[in-house]
Amino acid sequence: MKTEWLERALCKDHDPELFYPLPGARHRAREAMAICKRCPVITDCAQNTLDRNESDGIAAGLILRQLSATDRRVQLNAIASGVRP
Repeated sequence: MKTEWLERALCKDHDPELFYPLPGARHRAREAMAICKRCPVITDCAQNTLDRNESDGIAAGLILRQLSATDRRVQLNAIASGVRP
């Protein structure tokens, strides 16, 4: 799996825990999602999340644990195809 895109990811400059907020930490989740939505490699992130079958944390602007497996796949596939959240 190619990971060169990670060098351009905006999240790399932030504490990784920001992208794994505790339940109820809405302000942290909103902050992480805002970073994702500005990220130039959001499509790569979505594809990587699909490839790794991630189901926790925030990736590609989505709170993964709040989505069913089917909804997660549908939304991540859309983002990986270039549809912004």
